[in-house]
Amino acid sequence: MPISYQFLPWVRRGLTVALTQTDNLGNLPARATAQIGVKLAGAHAGTAITPLPMQLYGPGDVIGIDTALVVRTDPRPGTTNFEPNYLAIIDFDPPDFPWMLTPAKANADDRLRPWLVLVVLEKAKVGTPKMAGPALLPQIRIPAVHVAAELPPLGESWSWAHAQVVSKADANDAAAIQADLQKDPRSNISRLVCPRRLKPDTDYVACVVPAFEPGRLRGLGLAGDGSSPAMQTLAPTESATGA
Repeated sequence: MPISYQFLPWVRRGLTVALTQTDNLGNLPARATAQIGVKLAGAHAGTAITPLPMQLYGPGDVIGIDTALVVRTDPRPGTTNFEPNYLAIIDFDPPDFPWMLTPAKANADDRLRPWLVLVVLEKAKVGTPKMAGPALLPQIRIPAVHVAAELPPLGESWSWAHAQVVSKADANDAAAIQADLQKDPRSNISRLVCPRRLKPDTDYVACVVPAFEPGRLRGLGLAGDGSSPAMQTLAPTESATGA
């Protein structure tokens, strides 16, 4: 069987495969909860304990990304001959990175929103990311008059991310593809895409930004102790914070 590239709309690994909340493409709980079963050892070996709820980290708990996870960016900084029919991308390792902190499972249409997105902005309109105030991350502010043109609608963010695996498996054999994802890290990546056509003779700045409001507030240093209503509900972010 020939080896081919397989593209997946999302990938889940670890405890996230046990999530029961469905991504309704609206607001979600700020953190996911998974039921964890426990079996005793020793004198009571094999005795099962009632499943315990375990709360997972969410987008509002992140204050940075390890740049070692970045495998590739395209176009590279300073590129002047980028193909006009291509889109800007950033590739990560591991293959589940864009969905790792999304506290839900895919919906009936196989759609699952990533917890971060890639935006590409005209430098002349927005400037460059910078540290300001109590922010934990560089931030970039977009004048209201340019928001509609510079930022794509977050309701479609599920379509801006995918995973890629080099596999011999049939495209319909989900179990075999999942096995390939697990056994050979060199053969798979995850990717964020910015759905924007780049114009010639134009300077752009590309930013990986939080897709949900708790992540934006955390990056701006405005999350407080995390108890505010805005931090307890995972709503789409209202503006961009460079990461």
